[in-house]
Amino acid sequence: MKRIVTFFMLMSLGLGALAQYPFIQIADVQVSPDNQDNITSDYISGTVRYDSTTRTLTLQNAYISEYVSPPDYIDGGRSIYISGRNQRFTIELIGDNVVVGLVPIAFLEGDFDIKGPGSLTLNGQCWGICGDLGTTSIRICQGADVRICMSSQYTTGIFCPITNVGTGDTTTLVIDNSRLVVTATRCIGHISGFQLIDSHIAIPEGAYFNPDSLSIVTAGGGIVTEFLEILPGNVGVHEAKNPNFTVQNAPGGLYVTAISDFSNVEVVNMLGQTVYGGRMSSGKHFIPLQKGFYVVRADDYATKVVVN
Repeated sequence: MKRIVTFFMLMSLGLGALAQYPFIQIADVQVSPDNQDNITSDYISGTVRYDSTTRTLTLQNAYISEYVSPPDYIDGGRSIYISGRNQRFTIELIGDNVVVGLVPIAFLEGDFDIKGPGSLTLNGQCWGICGDLGTTSIRICQGADVRICMSSQYTTGIFCPITNVGTGDTTTLVIDNSRLVVTATRCIGHISGFQLIDSHIAIPEGAYFNPDSLSIVTAGGGIVTEFLEILPGNVGVHEAKNPNFTVQNAPGGLYVTAISDFSNVEVVNMLGQTVYGGRMSSGKHFIPLQKGFYVVRADDYATKVVVN
């Protein structure tokens, strides 16, 4: 009886440990404690390894080629498929890395960080990065350089087809001091939240970024959906002081005090969208704004301000 009880205790502990190990599929290899230190196959070159302690998958000068799986295979044409088990999971980039496939990267259940200092090029045919059910956030951070190039028509660079369609779940895309370049028929689709931290969208002069359509609107009113570039650093502006014009943040907005009339005053949010614009007369004015980072421009004056 004692042996039977001990056996079931060991089985329970083993199953518990296995349950905590995330599902990770790299091409035709399912990652396990036995192969996590050196993940190799005919479809993988360079160095690919997984640290189960930090839940970090490291790609070091790796090239993961397209793997055509059987129709009933669990990865469904995904070159990298990760279930985070409702926890935070990290892909660390070292050197230059390339992933090719129908869907180069797919996430499921959890928060996912793609961090630098290296680069990652995703050459896809359907979706570049796919966030499936339970994907809470996808964050590109710590100087990562991610480039998504879609090769076929009717494709989306970053797409969350399940998380925001009829389920009530949300996925937030966060770019934190990193670079993201997307070339696709549709750069971003079905993302519930979009946040830039120490990063800004490269926008042609006179255009602006529309966060509702997740696209750039040109000065002529055209909508650019097939190309998007996000660069490290805040909205490019050199601080320029003007004694006739002051800006002070306040709860729910900011106060602008002008001693003389200004021909044009513009408030731009961190997405590059103009949220206020027009002539301003002398006096003290309150501009209501949501919490966030803004750049205020007025003639030869420019300053940065945070609204709490």
